[in-house]
Formats: sequence, C-alpha cells, structure tokens
Amino acid sequence: MAIVRFPNFSYFPSLFQEMERLRSEMDRLFTGLMERAPLTVDSGVFPALNVIEENGKILVNAELPGVKPEDIEISVEGNTLSLRGERKREDLGNVSYHRRERTAGKFQRALTLPVEINAEAVEAKCVHGVLKLVLPKAEHARAKKIPVLSGRKTSDSASIVDISS
Repeated sequence: MAIVRFPNFSYFPSLFQEMERLRSEMDRLFTGLMERAPLTVDSGVFPALNVIEENGKILVNAELPGVKPEDIEISVEGNTLSLRGERKREDLGNVSYHRRERTAGKFQRALTLPVEINAEAVEAKCVHGVLKLVLPKAEHARAKKIPVLSGRKTSDSASIVDISS
C-alpha cells in the first residue's frame, strides 16, 4: 500500500504576497512608460481621423479633445499630411485618481493622401475638440474634362483612322 503525502500549504500566503508585489511593480513600471509614450487609443493611433473626398477637396476631421488650437502643428508636403501637437496634463493639485484613462503628452501622425494638395490653400479650424481641415487638390491632380468633338475636317489630321463620320 502506497502512502500519499499532501504538500505543506503553509508557504502559499508568502507566495501570494510575492505575486502581488510583482504585479504592483509591473503596474508601476508600465504606468511610468505610458506617461512618456506617444498618445495612443485602443486602435493604437492618435488622433483618430475621418478622411473624405468631395468637390475637388480632401476633408479631414481629427479628434483632438483637450488639445488647444495653439498646441497643434499642421504641415502638408506633396500628398503627405502631418499633424503634431501636445495634450497637456491637467494640474488638479493634490488629488487621488480613482481612474485615469485620458493620456497626456506629445503626439505625431502622418497620413499619405490619395492626391497632392495645394498647401497654400489649406484651411484649418478646431471646433469642440475636432480639428477640421479642408485640403484642396493641387491643380495638376484635379480631373480634367476633355471635350469630345462631334466631327472634324479631314484636313485637320494626318491620322490613319478616320473618325469624321
């Protein structure tokens, strides 16, 4: 007959304490890293953008809650739009946070647009935390309407294809 021995469970409380200490240290480490990291949201990109095309213009809406217009830098080069800025942390004095989900810090986002932009005619305004950009297409990037002639004289062209009928 075999003897079954059960382990001594007296060491579990110290094991759980050690695991809790390790978890606390990891939380502290990652909290410190996140305060210095660029702003991100769940998708990993900040600011969130909507980009549409309408009437020869590219329209961009960027969500920038808590960012002052003077803290936003916009540049356009060719077909690349760059947004840079900083959302500053609120100084609430000596308070204890129960939850802190709104990050603060510098951000940068570059976006390749489908066409080149006329950088001289870009318009930007910030309304209720949404940056609204109007980016007119460069003249050479706009579609050109080509008129179709209904007929021509045969002496107008040396083409081997006769489209005069």
